Amino acid sequence: MLDQQTISILHSLNLFGLARSFEERLADPKQAELSHAEFVGLLVQDEKTYRDNLRLRRLLKKAKLRQEAALEDIDYRASRGLSQQVVLELANPEWVAARRNVLLTGPTGIGKTYIACALGNSAARHGYTVLYLRAPRLFETLQQSRGDGSHLKTLAKLCRVQLLIIDDFLLTPLSDWERRETCWRSWRIGIRRPPPSSPASAPLATGIPTSATPPWPTLSVTGCCIMPIR
Repeated sequence: MLDQQTISILHSLNLFGLARSFEERLADPKQAELSHAEFVGLLVQDEKTYRDNLRLRRLLKKAKLRQEAALEDIDYRASRGLSQQVVLELANPEWVAARRNVLLTGPTGIGKTYIACALGNSAARHGYTVLYLRAPRLFETLQQSRGDGSHLKTLAKLCRVQLLIIDDFLLTPLSDWERRETCWRSWRIGIRRPPPSSPASAPLATGIPTSATPPWPTLSVTGCCIMPIR
């Protein structure tokens, strides 16, 4: 009876992970071999794991990633010029905190969106907020917000996102107002299919190389990893 009261109190305190762990561990005879400190320590760890998983599910739901993707599932066997070393470097989310950008280039169907979603999934697992948007939808939303008076509110909402993934980015040259809207903050991941005149590859570099700039519009970008996929 006392155990059930304890579980009820834990639920009233919103310690749902701890309550479930407490109930499950009481039913396990092996737990009796643990000291009080060890038992409590495991309960606390189970509560933390529960909250971490809950936060991850919430982050992934808000991210609206187009595909369920993971960096561990990327196939490097196909000859598409994808550098495993670069992907491993990007698996460390410090580039998000450092406000660096990633530009994925390559022909349609080569896996750019999957890789971007995998990077978004990885960032969410490290606690960063993520949002996936197609460029046409992003510009449409910004244009509508100007009409209904919610432009500043929309910008503020987007600014709170730590990792913004823009798909179909720079498929066509940006108009003047689209260029201005793009520069309100640095994007984090841009995905585009380069026109035939674009270079097939570009190295990891600080800033966008001059040779890779045309026919892109001039953007203010600091610290850019260009990852071409052929």
